[in-house]
Amino acid sequence: LTNNSLFFEKLFPEPEFREKMKIQAMEDMQSGDSNRMIWNDMKIVTSTGEERYVDAKNIFIADSDILISTVQDATKRKQGQIALQESEIKYRSFFENSMDSILLTSPNGKILSANPATCKMLGYTENEIIQLGRKGLIDPLDPRVPELISRREKDRKVFGELTLLRKDRTPIQVEITSAIFTNAYNQPYTCTIIRDVTERKKAEVAYKETVANLKSMIDNRDDSIWSIDCNYNYIIFNKTYENIINNHHNIKLKKGMDSRKLLTEEGAK
Repeated sequence: LTNNSLFFEKLFPEPEFREKMKIQAMEDMQSGDSNRMIWNDMKIVTSTGEERYVDAKNIFIADSDILISTVQDATKRKQGQIALQESEIKYRSFFENSMDSILLTSPNGKILSANPATCKMLGYTENEIIQLGRKGLIDPLDPRVPELISRREKDRKVFGELTLLRKDRTPIQVEITSAIFTNAYNQPYTCTIIRDVTERKKAEVAYKETVANLKSMIDNRDDSIWSIDCNYNYIIFNKTYENIINNHHNIKLKKGMDSRKLLTEEGAK
């Protein structure tokens, strides 16, 4: 590196970037501003072709046309910054675009961040959710809250169901998965994923009611009613059929029993 041109050519082999660095160096030296003589995270190329980052603190002696530089290798720090930025971008992308509602909170119930899915589900803005905190979102009449918090404290994670209140105060049934983690400074945080299961709960209730009604209809008919699966095992049967089998065969029917056992060998075939 016997002259300036060779210095720039070797350290900055990409022509466009090299010209940019030359212009910046000249402008910084001519400015007389000492703050502009500190160049951080400057990407260079070594003699082996390896890309590295350096920090340079420079003193320009204009009378002698001399630049004195103290240079430190900052590659590890820069790589760490790049990795952190990439991690933050991935996290932010997942957080912002998740179809599930996600809350970043403190274990004491303070809400730090809420993703767009949470805002849409509850009808609040993120700032409103942050101001309300955990107590402002959960139905105060829900008795399950203390137990879930206690289990999370013990196991560091918890899965359960809660009732939240939308902005218009209508209740919403949700499933939550919440876990405690610590950051780089050993500070505790919680991440809570929320799924609206209101419609599913309504469907479950309707299904149970339908099954109960159907069972009542079947059990109270005088006709014999039964159903078997593809392997000829009993799925359901009513009292009338159960009594007939018990009286004629002295057999107590059970679900899953092979119906062919009640037949002759020829009949079973």
